[in-house]
Amino acid sequence: GTSFKVLLQKIKTDRAVTLLHQGRTVTEVADLLNYSDCANFTRAFKTWLGVAPREWIARNRITNATK
Repeated sequence: GTSFKVLLQKIKTDRAVTLLHQGRTVTEVADLLNYSDCANFTRAFKTWLGVAPREWIARNRITNATK
């Protein structure tokens, strides 16, 4: 009963979080998830998790991903 859109959003959210935990930059994650630019990825991420990627990184004390 899950729509394709919701499933895709879940997969992208999980992948973004994994990549950020691995120390990838926000720009790299946006590129790896095929976003046209970092701003579009940031908007999507904020919709998914309620915070911008850099704020999420800071809250989770992840280093090397703040470039």
